[in-house]
Amino acid sequence: VDGGGLDQRYRCRVGIGNETVVSVPLGVIAGWSGSSESGVIFSPYGGGHVALDFASGEGDSVGFSGAVDLGGDIVLRSGWMIRFGATFGDREAIALGFKLPG
Repeated sequence: VDGGGLDQRYRCRVGIGNETVVSVPLGVIAGWSGSSESGVIFSPYGGGHVALDFASGEGDSVGFSGAVDLGGDIVLRSGWMIRFGATFGDREAIALGFKLPG
């Protein structure tokens, strides 16, 4: 694919409340980007990840989970972008977002 490349992202999540949770994810995501004759760009992606979770508080625990991610971006000629995604598996989630032009 012209202009293709590898995008690397690293992250670790920490949540503090009644318990402290540290989540270390590791995954692989592949995507593609194409445009129509009208100038609309569609970029779907899919992949999977696993996460190692450490929780402290009452009943300290270590957990391991896996999930599959699917989603995509649609960029309109006006500059608006619509992003959607879903995660299936141990961490189910759904998301929808918009980016305004400018």
